[in-house]
Formats: sequence, structure tokens, C-alpha cells
Amino acid sequence: MEVLKETGKTKSAGFLAGIRRTFLTTKNKAWEQVFSPEGLLIWLGLSLENVALNCDYTNPSGDTFTVKVFRPYSHIRLRWRRKDWTHNSTLQVRIIEATDNKTTISFHQENLDDEQQREEMLAHWKKVLKYLEQVVL
Repeated sequence: MEVLKETGKTKSAGFLAGIRRTFLTTKNKAWEQVFSPEGLLIWLGLSLENVALNCDYTNPSGDTFTVKVFRPYSHIRLRWRRKDWTHNSTLQVRIIEATDNKTTISFHQENLDDEQQREEMLAHWKKVLKYLEQVVL
């Protein structure tokens, strides 16, 4: 019997989901919009004036997160958990300069339980990127 590799499964980080989209905007403008109170509300579910390291936050949906790394104009790494999950995942958001005045926004999440959770988060981050494009960028 042949065993098929499960899509998105890693040896050390459970299942992972990654999605990115390139926008016609500068890296600085993309960062400022994505990390504005309005931008944070779109992808984090919570509008913050300041992002603080090692502080625990809960958004109105009941999702919890802790900022573990914050590098302005580069990336943020969070310990993130949906309210109905029994474990934490790691979420990283990167703002990456591309060519011709374009910038890539990337969502990468690991330590997901299974393919179903992976598909759920891929759909979620795809929707977030579409909303960011329409509302913020």
C-alpha cells in the first residue's frame, strides 16, 4: 500500500499554510497600512494603536495572540490561537519589497492540526488579502 504525503505537513511544525499577494505600492506604504489600526482590524480582528512584545491580546471573536517578534517595515511573528482551538499556532506576516514599485504581503502559519485546519486558514488569509486590497491598499 502506497502512503501519500499529506499536503502542507512538515516534520517539525505540523501543517502549514502560506499565502501571499503582490500589490502595486511601496513597502513603506504597505507596512503603514497593514499595521495601521484599520489594517490590524482587518487581519488581526483587533484595532491597536501600538503593538507590544510579549503582551497577550484577545480580539472580539475570542482569538488570542501574543506578539513574539516585531521588526518594523519587515515582519511580525505571533503565537496565535483561534477560540475553538486547543493549541497555539505560529503566524508570521511579512511585507516584502518587490520590483517596479510593488510589494508582497505574506501570511505564513504553522503548527496547524491537520489538512482541514490548513485549508480553513488558507481560505481565511486569502479573504484577508482580498479585503486588504479593497479597503486598505
